[in-house]
Amino acid sequence: MMTEVEREKAQWRKAIIARMEQKGEREEVMDSERVKSIRTRRLQGEMMLAKARDELILKTLVEKQAAFLVVSLRQKILTIPQTYARRILGLQDPVQAAKILKEMSITILNEIKGLPQKVIDPHWMDELDDNESERV
Repeated sequence: MMTEVEREKAQWRKAIIARMEQKGEREEVMDSERVKSIRTRRLQGEMMLAKARDELILKTLVEKQAAFLVVSLRQKILTIPQTYARRILGLQDPVQAAKILKEMSITILNEIKGLPQKVIDPHWMDELDDNESERV
C-alpha cells in the first residue's frame, strides 16, 4: 500500500508530466506558426522584388494568356487536315508522305515549344501586336 505522501508525489509527477506534454504541444504549434509566418514574409518579399522588376503577373492575366495561346494552338491543329490533305493526296511514295507528316508535326511542336514562356510573359500583348504588324 502507498502512503499518503507517496500518493501525493505520484500525483505531482503526473501533473508535471502532463504540463510538460502540453508545453511540448504548444511549442510544436508555435514552431509551425513561426514557419508559416517566415514563409509568408519570404513570399511577400519575393513579390515586392518581382513587382519592382515589373515581373509580377496577375493570376487572371496568366489565365487569359494561357486560354488565348491554347485557342490559337487549337485553331492551328484544326487547320491541319485542310493544309496537309492536299499535299498527301495522290502520293504513291510513303517516304514522301512521311516527310510531309513529319513537317506537320514539327510545325505543331514549334507552336507548343514556347508556350510556358509565353504564358508567364507580362508583355505578351506587345509581342502579339509586333507579330501582327510584321505579317501586314
